[in-house]
Amino acid sequence: MARFDRMPSAVFLSNASQDSEAARRVCESLRSSGIEVWFDIEGGLEHGDEWDAKIRRHIKECVLFIPIISANTQARQIEDLAPARGRRADVHGHAAEVYAMLDDRHSAFASLQRSLAARDAALAWIKLDPSFRNLHGNPQWDDLLRKVGLADDQLT
Repeated sequence: MARFDRMPSAVFLSNASQDSEAARRVCESLRSSGIEVWFDIEGGLEHGDEWDAKIRRHIKECVLFIPIISANTQARQIEDLAPARGRRADVHGHAAEVYAMLDDRHSAFASLQRSLAARDAALAWIKLDPSFRNLHGNPQWDDLLRKVGLADDQLT
């Protein structure tokens, strides 16, 4: 059994407790392919541990971070699982990328609006970010570009 307090070269699998069975199946599949995996339900986190700090540390140290994202994750808010990168606004932008790649447009736009409200400077590059391609053409995308100052008629 993998311990959560070691193996910085492993894949870190993270999930909401309601998704433990799905996470276990993903873990077993990865391990059957010879990939070293560890995640919190295997005894690495105890009740009362500073689990948030441990999870954030291991997200930074792992080779690959794989979040199991579902409707259950929504309840926990993906921003709480994202690695801290200095500013809270940045976290909203990263959450928006994940949601966009999962084709959860509603959550992606909600996170982008929070990023805009926090005046995240990274929004200046949003038009070039391939993570958001599936949002292009949506009226909310066009509205966001206008608010950021990146609408086509604003750039000429």
